[in-house]
Amino acid sequence: MSSDKINHAADCLAAGGVVVFPTETVYGMGASVRHPGAVARVFAIKGRPPTRALIVHVASAEAARAWAPNMPAWADVLMAELWPGPLTLVAPRGPLVPSVVVGGGQTVALRAPDHPVASALLRNLARKEGAAAGIAAPSANRFGMPPPTTAGHVRADLGDKVDLILDGGTCALGIESTVITVLGHAPAIIRHGAIPRETIETTLGCSVVDKAIETTHARPPATQERIFPVDVQHLTHMKLGPHDGVIARVSQPIGTLSTARWQVLSADDHGFARGLYAALHTLKAAGALQIYVQRAADTGIGRAINARLTRLAARPT
Repeated sequence: MSSDKINHAADCLAAGGVVVFPTETVYGMGASVRHPGAVARVFAIKGRPPTRALIVHVASAEAARAWAPNMPAWADVLMAELWPGPLTLVAPRGPLVPSVVVGGGQTVALRAPDHPVASALLRNLARKEGAAAGIAAPSANRFGMPPPTTAGHVRADLGDKVDLILDGGTCALGIESTVITVLGHAPAIIRHGAIPRETIETTLGCSVVDKAIETTHARPPATQERIFPVDVQHLTHMKLGPHDGVIARVSQPIGTLSTARWQVLSADDHGFARGLYAALHTLKAAGALQIYVQRAADTGIGRAINARLTRLAARPT
């Protein structure tokens, strides 16, 4: 992507605009932290409850310290070893963080994305707004919809509601960042994501408390499809029809399951995670009303896959 396009996007953010940009996880929809009105617009476009804080994307650990100056010293180890990357740190909020960004809470979530476009965008914004520049951004989709891993997903979901979309191709990881707290003497995972707990424990040389609680959310009225996490053994005994979709690691069988729409992904957990959201978008566009997704083993990144499925699963209304 040309530097002119990225610089134009940084100008848009500095002027109070809303920009969609790629990261290694999913596409984000963001506004400059220095423009609370633009941040409020991000909430409105997404349909996100105002009490659900946004992640502040930064270019460096130094920028993160500007927004959260009271992080414990061991947080520097995580930032030095795992940034840029899919790790979000929840730290005590500093005085510069507008209330709208954090949903009125006392903590702020920070991440340095590992994507050349996102990194260049943040560096450009820092030249315009100062070293402590930050982009407050959730995933670039309407609340309750699968996150986007291509610019095409964003356009299909949000249309022209944003000011600018930077197309950086398909996201390399395809699943959100791991979120941990850095509030005291010990870290705690509050969302499983692309960096497994084992990697964090190895980096810090200590155990990490698992406090991740994934809840199911009612689907917005415009979303008709329902998502069901299933074990593959369960799947092979079901009777599926043409309005059903399946995302699995096994080839489409013949017989009673053959009429369903199938998306076969990699047997490898990382490959499965990379293709999961794209497969959901494909089945939704094809009109699948019930989507059955094969669970992963509950280890490593498989925990993140299962957590995402739980979050996306439809709750009966």
